[in-house]
Amino acid sequence: INLVDDAHIFCKPYKYIEVKRGLIKAQIEELLDAKLIEFFNREHAIVTIMSSKINIFNNWIKKQMYGDYRPINKRKKSNRYAMPISKIIFDIIEYVKIFNTLDL
Repeated sequence: INLVDDAHIFCKPYKYIEVKRGLIKAQIEELLDAKLIEFFNREHAIVTIMSSKINIFNNWIKKQMYGDYRPINKRKKSNRYAMPISKIIFDIIEYVKIFNTLDL
């Protein structure tokens, strides 16, 4: 991640009740055991958010854990690119007969 400056990003954790803290700890242990995440001692610390999901039948299902990456996104270097002119795009794809969603 290319940041604007080299300052550390550290967010104070949200206050959770003991039950939510236990759920967060259990999910982290599960992800560490499955080797889906790794433990690093780095200069950036992000807040964990627990949110409940609703399924298609409007029933609450298990809580999911997310990271709040807004502080990093605010200090990230922008990588904007100019939109190509549509005439140039249509000239390039004039003779193409097969498209997929990645082309669009």
